[in-house]
Amino acid sequence: MKIIVVGSAQDGGFPQYDCNCLNCSLCRKGLLKPLYRSSIAVIDDDNHVIFLDASPDMRLQMASIDVCREKLNRSMNNRVSPIDAIVVTHAHWGHIGGLAELGAGIPYKVPVYCSSLVSKMISKSRIYGHLVEAGYLKPQIFESRKEIPIYSWRGEPTMLKLKVLKVKHREDFTDTFGLKIYSSSFSVAYIPDIAFFNIEIEEFISDVDVLFFEGTFYYNNELEIVSGIHKTSYDLGHIPIVDSLNFLSKVEIPQKYYIHFNHTNPVLRKSSEEFKSILRFKLKAAYDGLTINV
Repeated sequence: MKIIVVGSAQDGGFPQYDCNCLNCSLCRKGLLKPLYRSSIAVIDDDNHVIFLDASPDMRLQMASIDVCREKLNRSMNNRVSPIDAIVVTHAHWGHIGGLAELGAGIPYKVPVYCSSLVSKMISKSRIYGHLVEAGYLKPQIFESRKEIPIYSWRGEPTMLKLKVLKVKHREDFTDTFGLKIYSSSFSVAYIPDIAFFNIEIEEFISDVDVLFFEGTFYYNNELEIVSGIHKTSYDLGHIPIVDSLNFLSKVEIPQKYYIHFNHTNPVLRKSSEEFKSILRFKLKAAYDGLTINV
């Protein structure tokens, strides 16, 4: 089993198109690396590739994975889906925008594991509804806490299973879920958007080997400090890192990473005190290309 971080930025990517804050300026000068939008690829021992969230950068993210390239290189008829299934946390643009990419190819009926509300939103959308009707996407509805085997678009079972937990974020489109993907020997949790931490979430992640957790903003008033925007991290449905460091450091998980960084987040600069504070709490910052081999 292998886990690859194919994107670690928030929905606007990094640098953000209209921003010249310190981070974005350093990135455009080549002093910080650009980042794709948040997504993780989980690959089982049979080389089934499962994407957690479908970011607008998904086409390039697929192309960055050796297994995906090898599948296409081995294809006898020059066409094959390099990914086997997608699991969606919620319906914000940065997490489902890549679904449209699948409409450029053959209709493989790629399974999209999602909530009932996300399924309805996708199916009724003018953009994605056609892709469902034409067989490019095949929504598969999940429910909180229920174990779900993950199947490939070919209809074969993968070695991976799924459990989800509904979490509080910003329900302006649909509900939001934390994800837990696991095999018989390894498990990973992915919770990129969440407004607060409680005992229910602690129990959900307590048995995983790797955790990727909400890291959008470091400070609650970060947008006001950096960009003069009068919206707090909590207003936007994100617990800031400064408020999650203490409890995350106490959760006994072998590997813990922050992910889904907004372009304003000082953690993007390894020289910053904020980045160093994460390390002091025995936590890490995810980055594009991070690979965990099991």
